[in-house]
Amino acid sequence: MGTLRVLLALSVLAGHASSILGSRLIDAGAAVHVFFVVSGFYMALILSEKYRDRATFYLNRALRLWPTYLVVLLATWSWYYVCWHYTGKKPPPLWVPEAYAAMPYWQAFLLRAANFTMVGLEIPYFFAYLPGEGFLFKPTTVPLPGAAHDGNSFVVISQAWSISLELWFYLVAPFLVRRRVAFLVGLALASVAVNLSSDAFNIPTYFFFPAQLYLFVLGILVYRLYDFYQDAIERRPWGWPALGAVVAAFVAYERSEEHTSELQSHSFISY
Repeated sequence: MGTLRVLLALSVLAGHASSILGSRLIDAGAAVHVFFVVSGFYMALILSEKYRDRATFYLNRALRLWPTYLVVLLATWSWYYVCWHYTGKKPPPLWVPEAYAAMPYWQAFLLRAANFTMVGLEIPYFFAYLPGEGFLFKPTTVPLPGAAHDGNSFVVISQAWSISLELWFYLVAPFLVRRRVAFLVGLALASVAVNLSSDAFNIPTYFFFPAQLYLFVLGILVYRLYDFYQDAIERRPWGWPALGAVVAAFVAYERSEEHTSELQSHSFISY
C-alpha cells in the first residue's frame, strides 16, 4: 500500500507541476480520488486492528498531520516573504491582507483558523471575493464579475483542501467502520446521488465532502472484503502483481487520454 500511495502522490505532483520522466502517470483528480479510497481502507484497518479508543485515534491523526503541515505552511510563508523582498512585488496570495482588513472579523478569523488547522480549507473554493462587496457564492455555471478573486486565493497551501476532506472523514470514521454493510452501501449510494446532482445543487462537488464520501466508504468496504479473505490473500503473492496492474492501468489511461486529445486536435484541424 505504501508503494501505491507514493505512486499516487507522484501523480498529483506531476499534475500540479510537470511530467515525471515524460509521464504524468494518472490524472491528478483521479489520483486524489484513489487516495480517498486508500484512506478509507487504511482507516478501517487501523480502527479494527489497532485503535479501539476514539480519543487515541484522533490524537494520532493530529500528530501525524499537523506538525508536518505547520512546517510546510511556515516554509511557504517564508518563500512568499523572500519573493516579496527581492522582487518588490507581492506574490499572488499576498493581496489578501487588505481584504482581511476590509472583511468582518469573524470571516478573517475563520480563514486564518482554516489555514492554521487545515479544517475547512475546502470551503473557500465555494466562494469568490469581490472587493467592496465581500464573499459571493460561486456557482459552477454562472460567470463571476471580472474583478472577483477565487476564494481559494485565501488558502496559503491550496492543495491542502484534500487534507481537510480527510479530516472530516477521520471525524466520522470510528463510527462508520462499525456499521453494517447495508448501511455503508446505502450511505455510498446517497453520496453518489449528491455527486451526480452537481448541476441541481450548482456547487463544485469535487470539493464537497458529502459528494466524495462514497470513495472513503468504498475503501471501508474493500477492507471488509480483504478481512474476509485475508488468509487466502496472504498465502498468495498478490501484492506486486496488483501493483503492476495498477501501474499498467495508469499508463493505459494516460495513453488513451493523449490519443483522444490528438484525435480531437486532428479532427478540428481537418474541419
